[in-house]
Amino acid sequence: MKNSKARKKSGKSKAWTGRERDLRKLIEFPGIKGRILDKIQFSTAVDYHSLVLDFQDQTSLTIIIDPCFLISASFSDFSADNEQILRRWPKIKSMTYES
Repeated sequence: MKNSKARKKSGKSKAWTGRERDLRKLIEFPGIKGRILDKIQFSTAVDYHSLVLDFQDQTSLTIIIDPCFLISASFSDFSADNEQILRRWPKIKSMTYES
């Protein structure tokens, strides 16, 4: 059974919703579900990192990432009972002044 906590409502509107589980935070972006993805672009520079998801309806979601990260990307099929990884990409390290 899930442990639920009462949340205080604030007058401020959130651009995203999230929930915490164990040691991770899951983030959802309302208004994105159902859009058809056209392409994904990842950009990294010394002080700026972003992930841009472009949709076929000429909209995009931009996620800006603070410095010092390591991204591992994989493409998986969940149609069977277990996850089957179809493709993995090389890890992406953030650029720093020392790199």
